[in-house]
Amino acid sequence: MKKHVDFYDDEFGMLQLYPEAQMEDNAIEFTLLEAKLDVIRHGYMPLTKVWHLNEQIKAHQIEPGLWCQRPDRKDDPASHDNVTPIVEFSEAYGAEYHEEIKIFKGKFFHPRDIIYYSHLRGKWYDQWTWLFLWVFSLICIESCMSTWKTRNGIKMPVTDGKILTFARCYFKMPITWWICNKIMQRKYKTKYPMHEIFKIYCRHPLHPLIIKTMDLV
Repeated sequence: MKKHVDFYDDEFGMLQLYPEAQMEDNAIEFTLLEAKLDVIRHGYMPLTKVWHLNEQIKAHQIEPGLWCQRPDRKDDPASHDNVTPIVEFSEAYGAEYHEEIKIFKGKFFHPRDIIYYSHLRGKWYDQWTWLFLWVFSLICIESCMSTWKTRNGIKMPVTDGKILTFARCYFKMPITWWICNKIMQRKYKTKYPMHEIFKIYCRHPLHPLIIKTMDLV
């Protein structure tokens, strides 16, 4: 039996890209992003929801500080698409995941990831990140200026970097987010650029990530 009645949740209560899908690679990302949008809209997250999300994160844990793409693939470390909302949730709600993250044991080789995760981890040896947050901000801004990328010889729209910028900066770096949002408003010619981006990413018109960004500024 499903934990939620939502048409897009799988049997484990994880948000999927398509109706009736099961355990997609980035399901934990979608689930945590939807929860973030609910907090933005309503100003809080019920404790029952916090508990449920914490249990979902635990199900993805390979060992402290390292997570997998899907709970049934413990040998496949999670990408930054999944780890970013995990550590952001952890830091916001007083969990320990952001403090335990093992940066160089996962798939995190981009300077943006190293700066961000080290900064959130906040150990004494991570204090160098204060000197490089401006680099992180510039990388996020550049990502929001980009339109196309090529992967395996296929040209595709850049959406993942913009979604990661939203996840990382909306609460923690509001000035960077304000700049990025203004850039995307001009690029997509709309007041609600994240709505347009999730329409590209999700491709299903009634998906919760599309509905809940209709008025997101």
